[in-house]
Amino acid sequence: MKKLLIALIFSLLIIISPIGCSQINGSGSQRTLTITEGTDQNGGSGSVNPDYGKHLYKSHEEISVTATPGPGSVFVGWQGIDGVLSEKSAVDPSKPSSGKDYKIDIVMTRDVTLTALFVNEASYLESQKQPTTLSLASTGGTYGGKAILTAKLTTTNSFPLNTLENPSLTFSFNLSAGNSPSAGTLGEVETDLSGEASYNLSLVNIDAGTYDWSVSFAGNDNYQSCTGSSTLTVAKAETGISAVSCKVTYDGVTADPMKPGATATLTYWHETEPNGGGGWTPLSGMQVDFYYGDRDVGYGITDSNGLATIPSIMGQLWQSGTGVAYDAGEYPNFIRAVFTGDQNFDSSESEGNLTVNKTSSFLENANINGGLGLTNGYAIQIFLGTGNNSNSGAYNRSGNTLTLSINGNIYTGVTDSQGIARIYITSSLTKGTYPYTITFDGDENTTGSSLSGNQTVY
Repeated sequence: MKKLLIALIFSLLIIISPIGCSQINGSGSQRTLTITEGTDQNGGSGSVNPDYGKHLYKSHEEISVTATPGPGSVFVGWQGIDGVLSEKSAVDPSKPSSGKDYKIDIVMTRDVTLTALFVNEASYLESQKQPTTLSLASTGGTYGGKAILTAKLTTTNSFPLNTLENPSLTFSFNLSAGNSPSAGTLGEVETDLSGEASYNLSLVNIDAGTYDWSVSFAGNDNYQSCTGSSTLTVAKAETGISAVSCKVTYDGVTADPMKPGATATLTYWHETEPNGGGGWTPLSGMQVDFYYGDRDVGYGITDSNGLATIPSIMGQLWQSGTGVAYDAGEYPNFIRAVFTGDQNFDSSESEGNLTVNKTSSFLENANINGGLGLTNGYAIQIFLGTGNNSNSGAYNRSGNTLTLSINGNIYTGVTDSQGIARIYITSSLTKGTYPYTITFDGDENTTGSSLSGNQTVY
């Protein structure tokens, strides 16, 4: 009986031992394969076999997994394959290609998560090119002048790309102020052997201000595209006022209204070269204000020669608080011309001299009195005036001495309030005709004058 019981127990152990050993060894357990899709921000995509998701396989089972990139995409490899690749896997998962299946063989020794990596084909191909950079600089930048925009194209190691590879750069300018032209492309320029390209920009119609400009490189089969941007400041043009002067006639009453009372010439520095080369150019259509002291005496608009004028201002040039006109002479730095500037031109001012010229004088016969036998002699009446003549708005001059020379004798007379001097000839003159000359020597503010004629004694 005892022997029978031992035999039964031994038989049972033989029956159950394979089950126990199989569970211990794990040959009957399952493993999970999880497949996910990895894409870039530019929209790469593709399919896999087996499909995305979770799949159950026996432990140590060898399976194949295939990735197929979609249109316009590139498969660039698997993630999660470390330690599970089969020795017979024929595909290098790190070697990307487009339009082909990528098959790997793995052994399910553990739970496996695989990610199929897909990227946008255009982005991928661009990433395989050598990166480039653009460095921008500008020279010049004064209104009405020129500026040079320069860009240098280099690779990541700063080695310049030059015309041997024929790269062309596109220059663009963003204008948005005043009467400036619209923004847009300026043009394309090829780089030189140092990798530089320059564009000469005219600033004639570009208002003073700060503007954005950019340069782009479209790239080629070997180099990536790139862009660069910078700003250009267009400065106001420098101006200058010269030849400031005021020329008038003493006492303000005889100034010729057809002649300017003050003049000034306004010019600006026209920059013809970005390095500052150029010349002074007349600036037309601008207002120039004139002052003597702090008093505004008028303004003029510059003509095509940059000349601004105002009418005669002697009526305003009486000495302040005295009611006395300025004497004839030169007064340094008396008149001031000011240009206040505008959006595109700097302000400027300059001083000039006041020149007060002597007023002119003239003599005319007022009347001749005399006759033979008059005991009081003969009288010659002479009118002294300033201006041109008594018929053109002349003004008489009183208190001035006139000198008469006749028959070898000298006689004098003083002008009265009407400008008339009565000169009496006290010596007897016989009947006949006598030449005479009457002179006014002038004074500090009036020019001299003379009158010649013949006096007949009856």
